[in-house]
Amino acid sequence: MKGLRVEQDGACLESVAKKTTAIKLLARAGEVEVMLQTVKAAKPFSLTPWQGFEFAFITDGTLIWDDNGKEVTLSKGDYIVATNLVQTAYFRTVTDVTFMYVASPPVFGFVSENIKQWLDLARDIEVKDMYTEEHCKRIERLSTRIGEKLRLSGGQMVRLVDAAYLHDLGKTAIPEEVLTKPTKLSEEEWELIRRHPTEGRQILQDTFISEVGYIIEQHHEREDGKGYPLGLEGREISIEAKIIAVADAYDAMTSDRPYRKALTEQQAIEEIIRQRGAQFSPEVVDAFMEIMREDGKLPRE
Repeated sequence: MKGLRVEQDGACLESVAKKTTAIKLLARAGEVEVMLQTVKAAKPFSLTPWQGFEFAFITDGTLIWDDNGKEVTLSKGDYIVATNLVQTAYFRTVTDVTFMYVASPPVFGFVSENIKQWLDLARDIEVKDMYTEEHCKRIERLSTRIGEKLRLSGGQMVRLVDAAYLHDLGKTAIPEEVLTKPTKLSEEEWELIRRHPTEGRQILQDTFISEVGYIIEQHHEREDGKGYPLGLEGREISIEAKIIAVADAYDAMTSDRPYRKALTEQQAIEEIIRQRGAQFSPEVVDAFMEIMREDGKLPRE
């Protein structure tokens, strides 16, 4: 019928998805876009400032809005209205969440381009080697849990999750024979390894998540200033990078590598505790230990 379009479930004009979110463009007319978006559980996301209109009606699930430090729970039937937003609004899903999303263009194009850019970055990691891909997933999960224990702000959590998954992006610039070498590295090869945090920041500098580049560059710094590539110490290192450092070290120690067998979980935990205040941030180690107790890997106090 002229002027009428009826579609069955699953139909859309365009769609794009990554592991944590998917968005479908259902309709577009003049100054209106209608979308359906899903976001997986325990994922932070944000609405960024722009001179437009956004309306998100929650059709399923529960999320939390970080209202400048005050948490507001939203669930099915609640909705979000943003008109000429002037500062970033941060949210965190508790369960998988589905929105009916109405906005003025070009929201779908903006979101889809960001997702495609993210997928390109993730694909670079996945192509490099399977270990790096699975390692990054584990670092993201553990870093998120530590960040929540430390009650990071919404903005910090968004940056932490992105940086945690992409923390080893710079390794895509290192020859595979160096990354997988089963014997001792030469000084020249070690120099390549020590450059990967900076390589990661440089790869991100022209992307939509360039703001997390400094976190990636700092994730091998140490509390005592003996890390690399910048030799930062203590308060000079971002809290997000300190979290990733602990998560990264724990996962690396408990994974088989070409040059050594994995430590036991207990051995890795003991080493992280031993390095509290030297290699690792005391507050991050304390949060990590609390998680290990919850998981039954340390006795409860």
